[in-house]
Amino acid sequence: MAKLAEVCTNEEPVMVVERPGIWLEADAPVPLRRLSHDLLESLVTEPIEDGVTHASESILRTALQNDQAATQAWLQEQWRRETNAGLLAALMKCVGRLTWDETSGWGLEIANISLNHPDVEVRDAAVQALELWDGKEAADLLRQHSEEVGWLRKYIAQILSEPE
Repeated sequence: MAKLAEVCTNEEPVMVVERPGIWLEADAPVPLRRLSHDLLESLVTEPIEDGVTHASESILRTALQNDQAATQAWLQEQWRRETNAGLLAALMKCVGRLTWDETSGWGLEIANISLNHPDVEVRDAAVQALELWDGKEAADLLRQHSEEVGWLRKYIAQILSEPE
């Protein structure tokens, strides 16, 4: 998101680009501050591309290994508070690249919230995650979802029609 701002040395307005933020409590412990900083930095520096390993994957895995409960709670809070759809989609893709065992129930919860997000990019990231997890619970979430956007609805139908 960008906004116009006046620069003191110049009377003409210039464009200032604001970086997306990740929600974090002011008194958050140092490991969560580090996770927030490192994850945001990796997502801003390099976009997540299909089929290409991204630095955010190892950042997230390390945080989960160090303190699964705090990391999981922090991730869930992003979906309650974050308004930047592009950032949520990127985070959903990161979570989707974790294994089923690494995400278990909380990954499904985040994917379900993402399936109901108003932005199609976030919903698409959730569908991709559910496809990667490839389990009965993931398929059930896709079956229950009623998608409005044609190309994403076709993608979901294709996933559900594939033999298990």
